[in-house]
Amino acid sequence: MQNIRIEKRVPFGFRGEWGKLYKLYTSDVTDKNGLIKYSEAYYREIGQDVQFKFVENEIDKRKFPYAEVENLITCGEYRVVDSTDAYFDTDKRRFHSVVGVGDVVYLAGDWWTVDKEEERNIYTPLPQTFYRFGLKIIKKGLTTDLSEENDDVT
Repeated sequence: MQNIRIEKRVPFGFRGEWGKLYKLYTSDVTDKNGLIKYSEAYYREIGQDVQFKFVENEIDKRKFPYAEVENLITCGEYRVVDSTDAYFDTDKRRFHSVVGVGDVVYLAGDWWTVDKEEERNIYTPLPQTFYRFGLKIIKKGLTTDLSEENDDVT
C-alpha cells in the first residue's frame, strides 16, 4: 500500500459526513493498529478522515439487489456519495481520488465497500473534480478487533 495523503479538497459549500478510509494492505501483518480484515484480506486506515456527501434526491437510500456470493442474490443497502478529496500522482502528473474501487469505508456508523467510481469536472476556469462512489453495505465478514479474529460485524 502506498502512502496516500489528501492534498486537495474542493470546498463543497455544504456539510459532508466524515468517514474513515481503509486501503488494501499487502505487507506482512506485524502491527495490527489501524487494521481491519475483510474478505480474507487486511486493510489499513489511511490516517486522515475523508469527506463524503450523501447524494440525496437521486438514487441514494434505495435498496438494490446485488450478488454477495456468486448466484446468490440478496437485498442490501446501496448508497451513493460524492467526495472531492484527492492526492497528486507524480508519475501521471494529475490528481486522483483517495477513494478507489475495492476500498473499505466506515461512514455514518456502518461499514461499506466501494463498488463503483465516476469522475466529473467543473471548470471555473480551472478544473475542479468531483468523484461519485457507489457504496455497498458490509453485513458480515468484517473483523475490526484483530486480537480476536473470530468476531465478525453483524
